[in-house]
Amino acid sequence: MTPRPLEWIKNNLHPQGGVRAWAGGPAYPEVTGYLIPTLLRYDEIGMAIGFADWLGKVQNKDGSFNGLDGKPRSFDTAACLEGLSMTYLTQPAGRAREWLSRMHEGGVFWTTPERDEHNDYTIRVNGIMGIPRQLPEKIADNRVHYIAYALEGALELGEREYVQEKLEWMRSYMNNGYTRYEIRDGYGWGFDPCATAQLGILYIRCGMGDQGTLAALERATANGYPNAWTAKYHLDLLGMVERAVL
Repeated sequence: MTPRPLEWIKNNLHPQGGVRAWAGGPAYPEVTGYLIPTLLRYDEIGMAIGFADWLGKVQNKDGSFNGLDGKPRSFDTAACLEGLSMTYLTQPAGRAREWLSRMHEGGVFWTTPERDEHNDYTIRVNGIMGIPRQLPEKIADNRVHYIAYALEGALELGEREYVQEKLEWMRSYMNNGYTRYEIRDGYGWGFDPCATAQLGILYIRCGMGDQGTLAALERATANGYPNAWTAKYHLDLLGMVERAVL
């Protein structure tokens, strides 16, 4: 039986390639990229290769990938690199890596080529690129979705104790396994389930159990998924819980 989040992804493939950002929405390179490792774990080889081929077609000449706003972004490019690195498309992956290297300065990745801002969630880019970074005592964001991205990157850099410390702090913002997108009341159902799935994955990876996140996520998405990134992280969490049980 096909897992619900995988079924949603299959039903939301864009005719020109990639996965839609949300039902009826545009194809989204970022999510298409970081879905590739997930699809390979579920033996969806054909879809994963199709996603990689499409990424090779929409990649900018300088090696970057655009966000939904049409601007090249380091976070989006790293997500695409994450997927391309799992396939035979070494040239697009190499171009993405070279572009990201030019966006790096002193352990930090600039958000866009304008080099006028950088965000803590780009710690995930450090993790993908394998470039150490001085981690902030407090992650400068009130959005759990972005905090989790930063913690993903920190974990890839081997900073397990740092991540565990932050996850202990995050428990107070959970309600029966469910968390809000923002630490303060924020965007609501459209983003909360993804943040819940992301935290669940991190808790499991840090040996802390899933904290009831999978059950909470199943309840929250019983009638569908608000966007592709929620489906992706639900698939990842589902697979991790199943492997832990087995």
